[in-house]
Amino acid sequence: MIPELGGKIAEVVAKSLRKHGLEVAIFDDSRFGKDEMGYLRELRKAISELQPAAVMPIFRGECLAREWCRTSGTTSAPLLCESAEKIALLDDKVTCSDLVKDLGIPQPRMYKDEEVEAIGKWPVVFKRARGLSGSSVYFPKDRKALDNLIRSCIIPATSRRPEIVRPHLIMDYIKGYNVSVDAFRWAKDGEVHFEAIAYRTLWPVGKGISKVRIRVRRPQLIDYARRILDSVDYNGVCGLDFRKAYFLECNPRFSGGLRTSLAAGLDLPWLLWTNNYLKK
Repeated sequence: MIPELGGKIAEVVAKSLRKHGLEVAIFDDSRFGKDEMGYLRELRKAISELQPAAVMPIFRGECLAREWCRTSGTTSAPLLCESAEKIALLDDKVTCSDLVKDLGIPQPRMYKDEEVEAIGKWPVVFKRARGLSGSSVYFPKDRKALDNLIRSCIIPATSRRPEIVRPHLIMDYIKGYNVSVDAFRWAKDGEVHFEAIAYRTLWPVGKGISKVRIRVRRPQLIDYARRILDSVDYNGVCGLDFRKAYFLECNPRFSGGLRTSLAAGLDLPWLLWTNNYLKK
C-alpha cells in the first residue's frame, strides 16, 4: 500500500511496482489536509481492511514512522522507510547543513542573523528549517526583505517563556543550475549497498519540483551523497540537491525526479520493496 498521493509521485511508484507484478493500493490522503490524527485513524482502518504486505510512504514518512513506533506490534504491515529521527535529521535544513559542514562537503557561504551586514551581493537565499517543494525557500533581493523574513521567525517572549527564534539559514545565492542525486542505500547480510544517479534540472530554474530533467555524470556529487547517508547510517530512498559542487539540501523520500531515475534504470520503488530491511 502507498499511504498517500504525494502529488503525482504515488502513481509513478505504483506503476513501477505493478510492472513487477505487484498489486498496489493507493490511500487518498487529500481530504485530511493538516489533520494528522484523522489521517492516521482512517489509514489504520484501510490497512486493517486491505491487509497489505507493506506500506511505502511518499512524503509522510516521518509522521508514519512515529506512528509505527508508537503502536509497535499493532499492525502486521512493515513500514518501508527509515526512523522518524533520521528522517527529521536529514529533512531539517538547519541540522542537515550542520551535518554536511562537519563532513567537509562544500556549501554556499552561510550568515548568522547578526552577520547580515557582511552580505555583499543580492539576492541571497533564506531557508526555513522545514518545508516541501520549495515552500520554505525565499530569495530576498535586499536587506529590508531579508530583515522581514528574519523577524517572521521570531516568536516574542511572554511572561511564561523567553523569545523563541525558529531555525533558519541565510546563504549566498549561487548562479547556475541544480543537479540532483537520487540515491538508495541499504544494508543486507552485513554489507552496505548504494545505488545512485545524478540528473540536471532544466526547468524550473528556481524552487519547486523539477519538471524537465536530463541525466548527467557527476561522480563527485554521488560520492558526497553517499558520505552524507553513510554518516547517519541512513537506509532508504533519498534525494539530494546541489548547485554546481555546493550542497543545498536533502530530501529523505522519493524525489520529484523519480521518473528520470526510472528512465535511467534506477528502479527505486522496486529496490525498496526487494530490500525490505526495516522492522515493523
